Amino acid sequence: MVLNRVVFILSIFGLVVAAYMWSMHSHPLDIPCGETHGAPSPCAGVALSKYSRFPVGDGPPVAMWGTFGYLALAALSFLRTGTDDLKRSRQILGVSLALAVGALGFSLWLTYIEVNILRQICKWCMTSQGIIAGIFLLLLTDWLRPLVGGTTKKS
Repeated sequence: MVLNRVVFILSIFGLVVAAYMWSMHSHPLDIPCGETHGAPSPCAGVALSKYSRFPVGDGPPVAMWGTFGYLALAALSFLRTGTDDLKRSRQILGVSLALAVGALGFSLWLTYIEVNILRQICKWCMTSQGIIAGIFLLLLTDWLRPLVGGTTKKS
């Protein structure tokens, strides 16, 4: 149960970060991102790029996708807490892990874009990257637990 609760808490933190970035996307020059000495912040540079939308250039803001992704992870974690059926818990865990794998891959692609193409690092994006990486690792650990001699009880 502990891992699932930590996933829920991290999902809520991720939801807050992504929702904040989604709300700030309408005013990207105002995104606080640390000391910039009068220049536009790196977060604004990232938010103004074509990569801040998915599909690239003309889709909704990436932060919208993150908001819904974290909301889905929180909901799945909540559903998993409410079931005593180990098979159902394992199914929900599998869906959660698949979502986290996709989200982590997408986030790593965006980080690659920031570092290698835009050459600007958004601290909010890196925070989200850390959160989804943590969620992925917790879910993977939970998934592998029965395979490495752990318990088959719901975690």
